[in-house]
Parts: sequence; C-alpha cells; structure tokens
Amino acid sequence: MAVRLIRTKKLRIVHHGLFVVTATLTGVAATTPLWTRDRSALFLLPALVPLAVAPRTNPRSGAHWRVAVAAAPSYLGAVLFRR
Repeated sequence: MAVRLIRTKKLRIVHHGLFVVTATLTGVAATTPLWTRDRSALFLLPALVPLAVAPRTNPRSGAHWRVAVAAAPSYLGAVLFRR
C-alpha cells in the first residue's frame, strides 16, 4: 500500500475497522492474567505501545507500517509461550 500499487481510498474504513478490533482485543486479552492463571497474555503488553503510536504516525511514511509491524513479536511470543 505504501508504494501505491493498491488503491486503498475505498478500503480505508476497513483498514481502520480492523485496527480498532485488533487494538481492542489485544487490550482485553492483555488483562486476562488479572482473572486467570494464564500468563501468556503478558506477552501482549508490549504490543500495546505500537498500537498506541501507530495512529499518530503519518500513514504515507514508512514509519506507519514499521510501527504496526513492531507489535508482531508480542503476538508471536504469546502464541509460543502458550504451547
């Protein structure tokens, strides 16, 4: 999308909707250690930082997708710890 191979003007609402769902579910999942004994969700706490910073970066810059990708290791860590 950053190199404009795909036109996203009409898909922007889908992009934003998926972001809101991802950020909300990550926030809720990160709080599960408060009411369960499962500690794998603690790996999601670092993902909240890039999710909070991403909306404040310029979507036309490379920083926007780099910040978004920075959350990925947290999700991977939670999945691998759970196994």
